[in-house]
Amino acid sequence: MSEPRLAEGLVGVSGMSTPVGNPKESEESPGSMWPKDLINLEAGETAWQVVLKKIRELSDSRHQVFRQALPRVLPFYVVKCNSRPWVLRVLATLGTSFDCASQVELEQEELIKVAQHHPGARLVLRLWTQDSESILPLSAKFGASLGVCEHMLKSARDLGLAVVGTSFHVGSRCQAPHSFTQAITNCWRVFEMGCGVRHDMSLLDIGGGFPGEEGSDSKFEETVGVINTALAQDFP
Repeated sequence: MSEPRLAEGLVGVSGMSTPVGNPKESEESPGSMWPKDLINLEAGETAWQVVLKKIRELSDSRHQVFRQALPRVLPFYVVKCNSRPWVLRVLATLGTSFDCASQVELEQEELIKVAQHHPGARLVLRLWTQDSESILPLSAKFGASLGVCEHMLKSARDLGLAVVGTSFHVGSRCQAPHSFTQAITNCWRVFEMGCGVRHDMSLLDIGGGFPGEEGSDSKFEETVGVINTALAQDFP
């Protein structure tokens, strides 16, 4: 029979299990989270499962106490305190609402809704695109900036959601074909991020914005030429 393993936060050294950090400091600190007793894992049980189980137990009891004490008050969890997907998933399961103060937090909440109601969904991540030279820009309302994409991809993975590709839209009647070049390059970078966190990325949606009015044949030819070149370079 193999020796029991220890819950996350403890490491084994030379056959002995030793807590990480300075136990003396932790014992002297009021309200310390230092475990008083080591937690033995059952056969086939992982440290991660033990941690989640404990979180659910604590969250469930405290959530009930709060609701019973203040029956007319609906608790809202402030996402910026801890935005880890597994924390939010536990709270969402309990029926907790969320207080989101930034775009990233709002996007995180939307992912949680998808995971709850459409767990088998195949998602496409829409990117923000420079579209100031379009007749009708759209990026003011739609699209994630490149800087938050990796966080969103990891969050989707942690929630068990599959992201299969990217999309963008350079705006209606785009006047600057080179906008497609940068957008396609950015999508390639997101493909790399996605593959790096184990998403199977295979779909690229290049949106619209093509010139189609009377007399725009030359502009259309220029646009498709730019797109074909960018695709050949980034998605050969």
